[in-house]
This record gives sequence, C-alpha cells and structure tokens, in this order.
Amino acid sequence: MLLFESFNSIHDWCDRYDITNYTINEDGSIDVNGDVHLFNLNISELPISFNKVSGYFFCESNGLSTLKGCPNKVGTHFDCSNNNLTSLEFGPKSVGGRFVCSDNVLTSLEHGPKSVGEDYECNLNTLTDLKGCAENIIGSFYCDKNKLTSLKGGPVKVNGSVYIDNNFLTDLEFSPEFVGEDFNCSYNNLTDLKNSPKIIKYDFYCESNKIKTLENFNSNFKGNFYCKSNPINVFGLHGSKSEVILDFVIINPIRKGKVIKYLLNLFYEDGKFQDRIMFGFTAKPNDEKLKSNGYEVG
Repeated sequence: MLLFESFNSIHDWCDRYDITNYTINEDGSIDVNGDVHLFNLNISELPISFNKVSGYFFCESNGLSTLKGCPNKVGTHFDCSNNNLTSLEFGPKSVGGRFVCSDNVLTSLEHGPKSVGEDYECNLNTLTDLKGCAENIIGSFYCDKNKLTSLKGGPVKVNGSVYIDNNFLTDLEFSPEFVGEDFNCSYNNLTDLKNSPKIIKYDFYCESNKIKTLENFNSNFKGNFYCKSNPINVFGLHGSKSEVILDFVIINPIRKGKVIKYLLNLFYEDGKFQDRIMFGFTAKPNDEKLKSNGYEVG
C-alpha cells in the first residue's frame, strides 16, 4: 500500500535520507539497489514501504513500534535494534547477512526471518521461548539477557557460538544439536547439563548456575569447561579440558546427590587431573567442603 500520497512525496523522502538508487513499484513500495540507514528519526512507523534492498537496511533507534514498511528481502544486514518493538511482524523473511533485533520489548520471534546469512541477535528483549527462530544459523546466536524459561523453537544448528546466558532456564531441553564455536548457558537456574548440545567445537560455559552433577552430560566439546560459581566446581573442574570432564562423567562420583568417596579418589588419581594439581589447580576437597556445597558424603 502506498503510504505517501504521491510518488513525488516518495522521491522527496528518499532524497532527504540519501536513498538514491531505487525503483518505485506499482504498489508504491520501493526496491533499493544499495544500502538504507534510517537512524534516530523519532517515528513509530516507517512512512514509506520498502520491498527489496540489495545492501543493508538499518532502522535502529527510531522509536518504532512496528516493522510495517520494512523490506521483505535484505541482501546483507538488517538491524532494527533499540526500538519499541513487541513483534517481528512485517519484518524481512530473508536476510543475507546479520539479523539484529536486540534491545526491544519482543515477547516472540514469530514472523522473523527463516533465512539468515550470518549472526542472529535477539538479546536484551523479553523472550520466554524461541518459537519462530530460524532453524539453521550460519553465524552466532545471541539470545542473552532475556526471560527465557525454555529453548523450544530454537535453532537446531549454529555454525558460530550460542549465547543464552543471563536468562531463567532450568534445563537445556531443545538446545541446538550442533554448535560450531562456544556454548554459553551461564547465569541461569540450571541444576544439571542434561540435554546440552551433542557437538560443541570449542568451549563450554555454565558459570553461575546451581549445577551439582554432570550425570547425563553428553556433550562432545573440544575446548575448556568453565563452571565457576556452581556447587560442582568444588571438585576443581573450572577451566578443565574436555578429557578431564569426560573422565569425571564416566567415573560419576556423585550418585543421587551423594559423593561416593572411592569413586572420587579414583577420579583424582587419574593422570589428567594430576596434571592440573601440578599446575596449581584445586586439589581434592575434604568432607567439610563437600558438605558446605550441599553434598552428602558416603
């Protein structure tokens, strides 16, 4: 629908915001061969309608309450961050580069793009789940600092890193199956790491949770394990290599909340952990320390 009263008004508006290489379609929308950057306009809705933009389309920090008028297809990056958006309706369906909708008041990713060529950034919103998210993300996935209680609807494969820290998650069900770089679920309410991604190519971060056991932790990760500010770190696991964590999982010295002493001794006698002690890492905790972290000792 033509939002301006005449094509002349469209030309005037485009001239004002340095949009030069464009075509006006029969329905009054415009196709732009190049980039569009609309910034700090103090508007709640775009006054003209875009159809396709071959370059990037930035409409951040405008006060927008709707994406009505945004292009259906963006060749490179799309950024609508720092507005007043509660929905991604009317936004692009295909983004060739980075998709950024951070720092709004979004409660859902429904109507968002299904095809994103680089990073998907939806942090600093009020999301409680990930329904509507793209299934495969070529870059990294940023969904930290939301109100997530579930990962349902989230991506299955992320070639970059995954940031779901600073939320309200109590489990990792519906995590991506594959993460090509780091996985960060720190600052949540997790008590275990069941259902974490099957494959993580680099580091695993789960700091500042309530994790007491690694039972059913099946992630195949290649880097280091960072777990400070959790009960589980009483065993000196923070910063460990993946092979040390794998040994801990296999030996499994914590059974139903109770530390089995002979199994714990077996873990600390392992050569891989002895190397950590040699380089100044925490040695085996005594019974008092275990009990102060909420464990029974048997």
